[in-house]
Amino acid sequence: MNVRNLSALLVGLALGGMTPSQLVVGGGFDEHLQGSVSGEFVGDQASGMPEELAPVDQSAGILGEASAAPIAFESGGDLVGMMPIAAPSSGPEKALFLPVQPRWQAQVDALMLWQGNIPSRVLYTDAATGASALDVNQAQTEMAAGVRYGLILNLDPVYAIEGNYMNVSSFAGTASTPDGVYAQNNLAAPSLGPADGILFTSANVTTSGTISGAELNWRRRTCSPVTWLAGFRWIEWNQGMVVQDRFRFDPGLDQPPGTSNLDVATGNSLYGGQIGMDLCLWNRRTSAIQVNGVGKAGVFYNHASYQRTVGAFMQDGYPSQQLGPAAATADQTSFVGELGVNASLRITDWLSWRVGYSLFWLSCVSTPADQLSVTNLLDSPPTALINTNGSVLLGGVTTGLEARW
Repeated sequence: MNVRNLSALLVGLALGGMTPSQLVVGGGFDEHLQGSVSGEFVGDQASGMPEELAPVDQSAGILGEASAAPIAFESGGDLVGMMPIAAPSSGPEKALFLPVQPRWQAQVDALMLWQGNIPSRVLYTDAATGASALDVNQAQTEMAAGVRYGLILNLDPVYAIEGNYMNVSSFAGTASTPDGVYAQNNLAAPSLGPADGILFTSANVTTSGTISGAELNWRRRTCSPVTWLAGFRWIEWNQGMVVQDRFRFDPGLDQPPGTSNLDVATGNSLYGGQIGMDLCLWNRRTSAIQVNGVGKAGVFYNHASYQRTVGAFMQDGYPSQQLGPAAATADQTSFVGELGVNASLRITDWLSWRVGYSLFWLSCVSTPADQLSVTNLLDSPPTALINTNGSVLLGGVTTGLEARW
């Protein structure tokens, strides 16, 4: 704005001929997003201002049309954002969707995650020394692959609505013992071992898990590199664990050898609100590369978290005997957090390639290993409580594409 127009603007405000309009702060340091009104208010003909101080015609529309030009500034020579934009209090610019370019941003990412930080829970001990022989945290999971879809609707240069959906499975892990003599460590029943005339000669554990969820967020860009997020999220974490062993009896008991099987399933459905930010870390005007970080956190209602445990006991030459099932449910307050960093390489004006790292943390949830000590399949009938003090940490790389139009 030149000196003449600035002076006219001050005069117009002093005479009451211009109503202050809503301040729209655009850009959020996003070069792809542009939007503004073309022209400037310098007065009001109704107030008797001279013709040369009349308002500039607003019919040219919004930035992104052929008649409009971006109003940009530079911060330190690196970050590029949009100047605050004044929108008129009436007219086409007050429609639900102010003109903005791009209107839509769609993302499709492949997620390759691992389950980490599995809490220790001893399953079998060495019969001679009592030392841990098999722990559930030895079942380190393999990579689990899935997909995440994202869609952003830009309402104007400031506000946007974002939706995401993800599904990743199966977080499979396994661990086993060599041949030896072992004792169970309270596996949904009182510990059994040599003192009971039962010698467990081998054991193994397998785990699996699935995470899925959806979220809807309201986004607000600022003149700084920060875009604020607030919304609703649903997360579902289902996990299973199977413990198997081979056993034999003391010779004096005259019983054939056999196997036992223990299957524990847990599920968590979390619903709640979250807040967060999308932080621009790198966005140079002349560079095709952009880097941003994302952080989200919220308190969730874990509705009907459940556990279900069932066992089977099989001796060679005899029919299988089932133990249980025993089950329990509870409602719990849980926490969900997400951190991520993403880099995008602009391939064309409308398409970018993305690569990044994401980390998900769930706290106060039910996990299979935590249910072993609160379940007893040898009771008549079998009894069970539920432990919802577990946590889950998932992390890994992501890669995909973003389209803008």
